[in-house]
Parts: sequence; structure tokens; C-alpha cells
Amino acid sequence: METTQVTPAAKSGVSTDIYDTIYCFKLVIGLAILVSNSFLLLLVYKTPHLSSISTRIVVSLSVADLLFGLSSLLDGALVLSRYTGTSRTRGAANNQYRLSLAMTVCQEWTVFVSSMHTLVIGIDRCVAVMLPLRYQALVTEFRRDATLVVTWLTPLVLVVPFLFVKESLVTFEVRLFIKVALYVAIASCMLTIYTKIGVAALEQRRRIQAAEQNAPPERVSRLTLVLGAVLGSYLLLWLPAIVGILGIIYFYQIPRLPPAGWLLTVYWTPLLGMLNSVANVVIYSLMNSKYRRAMVAICCGGDQDVPAGSSHP
Repeated sequence: METTQVTPAAKSGVSTDIYDTIYCFKLVIGLAILVSNSFLLLLVYKTPHLSSISTRIVVSLSVADLLFGLSSLLDGALVLSRYTGTSRTRGAANNQYRLSLAMTVCQEWTVFVSSMHTLVIGIDRCVAVMLPLRYQALVTEFRRDATLVVTWLTPLVLVVPFLFVKESLVTFEVRLFIKVALYVAIASCMLTIYTKIGVAALEQRRRIQAAEQNAPPERVSRLTLVLGAVLGSYLLLWLPAIVGILGIIYFYQIPRLPPAGWLLTVYWTPLLGMLNSVANVVIYSLMNSKYRRAMVAICCGGDQDVPAGSSHP
């Protein structure tokens, strides 16, 4: 059986040196994702007085991004070794191909899991803002844990079958269409939920101002700002990749794309989307007062003193 496969990338007629550069960038970004999310987990561990329920979602999201960074790092290393390697036996080539395929599936899975976590965070905060008096009764630890389990298993159920389905049934174009459908579905839900949160925050501010109460709505304003940053990061960083995928689906036949268009849509724009996993760390570590204090304490080698009443969005 032949081990060499003709991929759409091979049809583009682009020099392998360019692919080496692209996968070097992917390797570096994967390493950055791995290091940054490991640092975020350290911040969570070092930060006292955190809400255990809210922290579980942040930790779960960070673990998903960490696995995504690790699989991207390994995939980049495998592809580079395949391009730069010399003679190999057929068995070694097959094993390397299977391992690279497993890393690709892991990347697809963890990206979907990360996107689902962003949606879960939005739903959780929407319930907290819209139904503040019933939040504790509705969002229990059991329901939160069950939601996280579903968040991890649903993408796995959707992704793993690709390993056992013939390539003729799940074509390259079908996989691209699935990515677009998932992005549109998740982005639409996120826009709807976060818009409701913003409207509720504005209405609450008007009520407080109308009643001339002294308590400023800082928690809601900070929460809205954090969620807006999370949503904006996800939409902006992944949007170029989705637009590029739509372009590929429009052309349908990959050889009709010029080499520059192929590289831009299939390789460079997903690298931009990968930075969303780093952006999540930046948003949570800089826009959360407790994480900021823990970060300063870790960098300066001291102990942070966080008030117990400080908020945790």
C-alpha cells in the first residue's frame, strides 16, 4: 500500500521552504499557548479566596487550551521532521502519519472544547446577571460539573469518528464546512448571550441611578468588560480563518486557488486564530484583580494579600 498521499497542499505548487516557515510559526505559537496557560493554572493555584464554581470553568478552559498548544507543538515538530527527514522505512512513515493525524484530531477537539467553554462562561454569567436571586439555586456544583463533562465529551464524539471514516466519505471540503458551521453556531449564541448581558447591565445601571443609590454597579461593568474582551478576541482572531475557509468552499476545487491564496486561507489565518488561546490568558490574568495580584506576587517573589471580598468575574 502506498504511504505517500497527495494532499491539497501538495497540489498548490508551493515550495516546502515556505511550509517549513509556517510550521515553525505554528511550533512557536503552540509553545506560547502551552507556557501561557501553564502560567494561568499557576495563577489560579496561587490565588486565594476564589469562587470554586467559577474557578472550575477557568481551569477547564485553560486545560483545553494547554492541550491544544501541546498538540500544535507536537504536530508542528512532526511535520517539520517529515519535511526535513531523509530516507525512512514504510512502517516508520506510516507511524509518523498516524501520530500526525492523532495530533490533528486533538487540535480540532481542543479548539472546539475551548470555544464551547467560552459559550458556557457566557451562559453562566448571563444567568448571574439576569437571575441574580436564583443563581445559587439554579447553578449548583453538580450542574456545573455535568456541563463541563458535556463540554468535553460532545466535541470528542464529533471529532473521533474522523479517525475511522474513509477519506472519500469525509472529504477536505466537508471538514472545512463543519468548521464554519461550528464557528457560526457558537459565535451566534455568544453574540446573543453577551448582548443580553450588556443590555441587562445598562438597565441595572439606569435603575440604580434612578433610585439614587450609592452603590455603583462596578461588578456588572467589570464583568461586561471582561466578557466583551473574551467575545471580541474569539470573533476577531478566528474570523479571518473562517472567511478564508468560506473562500475555499466557494472555489471548491483546491487547485483553482493560487498558491498565495492557499497559504493565506489554510495556514496563516488559522495561526492567527491560535493566538486566541493566548489572548484568553492575557484577558483573565490582566482584567481580574486577584489574578493580577497573584501575577505580581509570583514575578516579584512575594506573597499576595487579596481581600476576601474582592470580586471574581
